[in-house]
Order: sequence, then C-alpha cells, then structure tokens
Amino acid sequence: LDGASALYSRFAAAYYNKSIVVIGERTLPVHFPKWFRFILPFLNRHVAAVVCNSRRAFDYHSTFNLTSQEFLYYIPNAVKIRRSVDKIYRKNKNSHLIVGIVGSLTKPKNPHLFIEMTARVHKKMPDVRFWMIGDGIMRGECESQVNDLKLDRIVKFWGKRNDVPELLEKMNVYCLTSI
Repeated sequence: LDGASALYSRFAAAYYNKSIVVIGERTLPVHFPKWFRFILPFLNRHVAAVVCNSRRAFDYHSTFNLTSQEFLYYIPNAVKIRRSVDKIYRKNKNSHLIVGIVGSLTKPKNPHLFIEMTARVHKKMPDVRFWMIGDGIMRGECESQVNDLKLDRIVKFWGKRNDVPELLEKMNVYCLTSI
C-alpha cells in the first residue's frame, strides 16, 4: 500500500492493533505536512513494515524518525539501466528514438498526460516514436485523443504484454506519468 490507502490502512492497523499492514513508499515523499509527520510515528508502530523503493524516501523516514529502524526497509527498483546517457541521444539511421510508458491505462497512471507530452515533443522532434504498453478502461479515450491530435502514425498501443522487459530494452526513454 502507498498514498492515501496507506494512510487509511495505518489508521485501521492502529485501531485494530494488528501488525499485518505493509506500507510502500514509492519515491521521495512530497514532504509530508507537519500534522502528518506528527502522527506518522504513532501510526507506523502498528504496521509490519515500511518499504521504500528510493534511498531518499528511506532517508526521509529516518531523518524525521517517522518509522522505527527495525521496521524500515529499503528495496530499490528492479529495473536496471543498461545504456549510457549518450546512447540515448545517438540516433541510428534505420530506427527512431522511442519514448514509452508501461502501465494500466487508468486514471491513476495518467495516460492523457503522456499523450499531451507526445504532441509537444512531436512538434519539435517529428522522428520520435511513442509506445504505450498496457491496457485498461481508458484505452478507448486514449486512442481517441491520439486520433484527434493526429498522432496515430507515431503512437503505438501495445496492449497488455508478457514481454515487457524486452520492450523496455528497446526504449530510449521511459516515462512515468502517474498522478
């Protein structure tokens, strides 16, 4: 759990005095308000673990003593960057620069923002291609938006895939547009 659901779950764990809730901090917290930092140490005493996927989130929890060190874990993201930055900008004459996202086409993943970004980048860099890997209830809306913006030749909808690591390997730039 993370975000608002993690807040509600912390309250439930404290109320029921159960330590079965695991909280995930996906990135550096957006500097929690003081009231939240004040109650978080109390709420975190009732969870089994707080798992951070960024060192900065881990350090944030440590610095403000938001979680006891015995329940605070750091597990970095598993995607490894295998290319150097200069390779991203080097273009092969037989292929296009590829920018993509992977995720469900749902409101929390904000696919419309990716499409808006696509339109802006395409104006300045018409040879870039864009991939949307994943499926969801907003796919029809996204396809309509792409068609309305006349981007259908440069945006590819891959749908749900089992070969995501291979597709990520072919991307030059990966975007995360989640709310």
